[in-house]
Amino acid sequence: MTTEVKTWMDLTAVSSYSNLSSSFIRRMVSEGRIRHTRSSSETSKLLFRREWVDSFLESNSKQPKQDEV
Repeated sequence: MTTEVKTWMDLTAVSSYSNLSSSFIRRMVSEGRIRHTRSSSETSKLLFRREWVDSFLESNSKQPKQDEV
């Protein structure tokens, strides 16, 4: 059985994938810190590509201190 990796994720999926709250992700969107687009429907849902989310998470990662390695 194969699992399908979705190209586009909505806010709920990004929150679950990243283990970050929806409100935090919305704040990052409003601050322009995470790449996103909006659907063209009337609801204008936030949409994210998995690689955009991964890039955001990696750009905010910290290197361990030498004494923690």
